[in-house]
Amino acid sequence: MAENFVIATVSVLVLSAFGILWLRKRARQKMARTWPTVQGTIVMADVQYSAGGAQPGAGAAYYAHLHYGYKVDNKNHQARTSRRFMNKDRADEWLNRFTRASNLTVRVNPDNPEDSEVLTEDHAQAKATTA
Repeated sequence: MAENFVIATVSVLVLSAFGILWLRKRARQKMARTWPTVQGTIVMADVQYSAGGAQPGAGAAYYAHLHYGYKVDNKNHQARTSRRFMNKDRADEWLNRFTRASNLTVRVNPDNPEDSEVLTEDHAQAKATTA
């Protein structure tokens, strides 16, 4: 009985942590929609497979990584964004939204130019015109 309670408690804590991280990411993306944009360049785009096991409860997944550069006030910056997928085709499709576009739109925090976001919705047109 006590073992079931411990398992349930740990499960709730892990799910809560993932939920909080997800909510923070969504809030950050919402805030970034108001940031000014600059044109960026893709430095590297790749998909990596992870068999899981490194984190409790994390199963196998594909991680799409987009490394990009941009310039603000004649100063170069680099950043990275990543997304987790269960299917490699979906990870490739997500990256293709950016790599097929002629321009990479980068949202830059006006208070901190080193802080940036690349939003999928800014590149929805690229997917529609290249499909």
